[in-house]
Amino acid sequence: MSDKAKQLEQMVNALPKEIEPENSQWSDIEHRLTPQQQRLSPQFALAAVLVLGLAIGYLIRPLGLTEPNAELIATIEAIELQHQAQVASLTEGHHLVDLRDSHYQPIFNDGIEQLRAAAKELYNNLTLNPTDKQLWQMWLWTQKREIELLKQMQQLPKNTVKMEI
Repeated sequence: MSDKAKQLEQMVNALPKEIEPENSQWSDIEHRLTPQQQRLSPQFALAAVLVLGLAIGYLIRPLGLTEPNAELIATIEAIELQHQAQVASLTEGHHLVDLRDSHYQPIFNDGIEQLRAAAKELYNNLTLNPTDKQLWQMWLWTQKREIELLKQMQQLPKNTVKMEI
């Protein structure tokens, strides 16, 4: 061990094992050791009041405002029913008036089926998020395009090949 290390060790050993504070400091130490009632900060109190106010406002709000999207969903369902009625009237008229047998018909049928699948997917997403304007536009476009294709399909040329019985 070096001289300085021995000297430090001797000085540390010479120190008293316990240090007793002066009498004037005991009252301050006792005051710090006793538990005291915690004061709330003004920011914490303000935040608590705001949270409580929001909770009460949420609980007592009018029942009519709980579902703002209910009206939009009802509108979506009404439009869907109207569209299905239009499609039904176009397809019934098509089959009753004339059976078209054209090589274009499978192309139209594939396009219509793809539009219907897309419209169904958009409808499902729109009922989950009725305020999405892009979903609305895409859904209405697919419906309009399906009607247009059905009308175009009715204008296909008739099969001129005669079948003999």
